Amino acid sequence: MEELQVKMERLMRLMIRRLVSIAALGSKSRRGLPFMAVVAGGPYFFMQVLAEKRRVSVSEMAAELGVTLAAVTALAGKLSRAGWVRRARSGPDRRVVWLELTPAGQAVLERAREIRREVWQKYFSVLTPEEGELFNRLITKVLASVELGGEE
Repeated sequence: MEELQVKMERLMRLMIRRLVSIAALGSKSRRGLPFMAVVAGGPYFFMQVLAEKRRVSVSEMAAELGVTLAAVTALAGKLSRAGWVRRARSGPDRRVVWLELTPAGQAVLERAREIRREVWQKYFSVLTPEEGELFNRLITKVLASVELGGEE
């Protein structure tokens, strides 16, 4: 199992490196947040949650990503300054801050998804269709176990 862990971690590291190198060819936003941060880093998962759920509170985002409120607030600020995320206070309870993707953020996320798809296809094209199916079943099984067991 240790050998598998080492190989999986190496694979993830190499894929992130590839994502960064492809995304580095992209442009910066109007306010300087590099596009590669969205493709290969935490902002991708942040924006992915917003795309899936449409609108979440800062505390819901922190729980979803397993990070602190301060980390969510800081990243939301950067993404908001880039024009990719909108922050809005709740009407009845001004302490609650809602987050949602802007149309520009949706476009950036879609481009990031395309790049990530290209990299996945490149790396996994070495598998035969049967190997791809087996890999998919194995990952599905591990994912189900993680989702059922929580992150404790």
